[in-house]
Amino acid sequence: MNAVKQQIITDVRKKKEYLNLDDNFILKHLEEYFRLHPKTAEYLKDLPKERLTKNAKYKNTIKHIRAISRKIYGIFQKDVGKRNELLEKDDIKSLLLTHLSTKERIEVYPELYKKILKYTPLDSILDLACGLNPISIVYMPKLPSEYEAVDLSADDAKFLNRFFENKKIKGKSHAINLAVDFKKVQKLKSCHTAFLFKALDSLEAQNRNMTYEFLPLIPADVLIVSFTTVNVKQQPLTRPRRSWFEKVCNRIDFSFETFELGNEIFYVCKKV
Repeated sequence: MNAVKQQIITDVRKKKEYLNLDDNFILKHLEEYFRLHPKTAEYLKDLPKERLTKNAKYKNTIKHIRAISRKIYGIFQKDVGKRNELLEKDDIKSLLLTHLSTKERIEVYPELYKKILKYTPLDSILDLACGLNPISIVYMPKLPSEYEAVDLSADDAKFLNRFFENKKIKGKSHAINLAVDFKKVQKLKSCHTAFLFKALDSLEAQNRNMTYEFLPLIPADVLIVSFTTVNVKQQPLTRPRRSWFEKVCNRIDFSFETFELGNEIFYVCKKV
């Protein structure tokens, strides 16, 4: 079965948007799929490779894993293969355009960081479910003294570490599947400010009610959480505020203020 799993990982990644997807992320969802479809798992484990990749059950497995990956990770990725070249050219804007969230935020970054500075220093930062957001630090009035980044993909973490090195920033990046291993954040270094941009809706979809436990574990004085204010068709949401998130904050004794910028609503959260 190990050979089958490795082949599935390889084939899932053959599409560009899944190129940097972490092995453990794929395996987690693959094992869940096999748990729900034990006959498929049993059938595939004995197939030779030349028959395996042509098999309908195998193709359906790949399709399922990609569908999940697209919802959580792949939908945000574009031109992943060009990132190393863009980093070497120091083409920051083009780099940010290769990820949907940073692409949508690119015109408002300078104003965003000015607004955040009204609430908390941008000195030591923890960026959770970060995507390519750490690259946007070039838009800050002053570069932070420390920056720690956490995201799903090990390859993306390595890429961000090269970015920090190139910019001579005291930064580091790790790969952590926050939907499953969110308790690991309590072992990260304490900081002034933590970012959690446009991630909680997705994390909650994977691990319902995790936010109650997750937020208090984040080792930061101030937490900046954002949510999208538009739907998949880029139309404004009727109710952009997240009442469920506000209830969580109230229950765990977090104060919060909000502001809107671009197509996001930002919550500035502090432990009471």
